[in-house]
Amino acid sequence: QSINDVFDFFKRGECQTRLRSKLSKSYSETRRSTLTHRWDAIDSSLTVRDTRGVEADHYGLLARMGENTGSYRIVEPTTELIAVVASLACKVPGGECRVGDVRRELSKLGLRPSVRELVMNLESAGLCRAIADAEDSLVVRSAFSLGRN
Repeated sequence: QSINDVFDFFKRGECQTRLRSKLSKSYSETRRSTLTHRWDAIDSSLTVRDTRGVEADHYGLLARMGENTGSYRIVEPTTELIAVVASLACKVPGGECRVGDVRRELSKLGLRPSVRELVMNLESAGLCRAIADAEDSLVVRSAFSLGRN
């Protein structure tokens, strides 16, 4: 091959077509890889990694399901996460709000638990006690206070 063959190659536009194809393929692979990494980071930050011991994750939103592999996730917020959202629904630290207020805040996150399910979680956290027919008006206490001495 001579230098003239190289010039002809560039003139015919074959270089641009091949280069464009390689760059496009490389870009799409990089983009796919980046999106995979982002998804993995989001998945890891939202999924409960361990439920016991020193490494227990108390603020997860997703639970791993599937036979021994955790091959899929379900939305199952931990009691501690519900307690944080409930406490933020109270207007002041150490204050109170209603179950309806907590449900409204959870719905902003795309979560719509039944009153019964939410009350079970709040009871488990020690933030309220179920009363027959109370529904959305049940009082919820904040899990956090200013801690004044």
